[in-house]
Amino acid sequence: MNSNSSARYAFPSSTSSAWSNRVGFLTVHHYARGLGRAGAARQEFFVCAADLEDELIRALGVARVTELVGAEGDLRAWRAFLRQPAQRDRAAPQRLRRFLGTKKGRKIHYGRVLVEALAPDRVPAPLDGLLSSP
Repeated sequence: MNSNSSARYAFPSSTSSAWSNRVGFLTVHHYARGLGRAGAARQEFFVCAADLEDELIRALGVARVTELVGAEGDLRAWRAFLRQPAQRDRAAPQRLRRFLGTKKGRKIHYGRVLVEALAPDRVPAPLDGLLSSP
């Protein structure tokens, strides 16, 4: 489902409720257009540089995220992933982001793990904005 149909489904034109969401930098204009077409009011967007995983990896650091991958029992899968030729030229944060998206349910699982590992003063701005919005 694309952003236009998602907005029309979630916010029929008769609604007047405000809406806020966390979106990636490259998709914010799609959501804004979809919400406009659906007639939904929009409070604000909380824009992540690439996506939430990117924000969390930067906030925690590559070493800490790798440590958490090991603690969650995925170290063997992580090491196998790193041996793939396609991963050799990627920067460490990009490899972690890609790894989190390689198995069904892994992004959801690690979303919780990474957020729980954050110190209160290290919460990425888009997530902090979303959680503190009314």
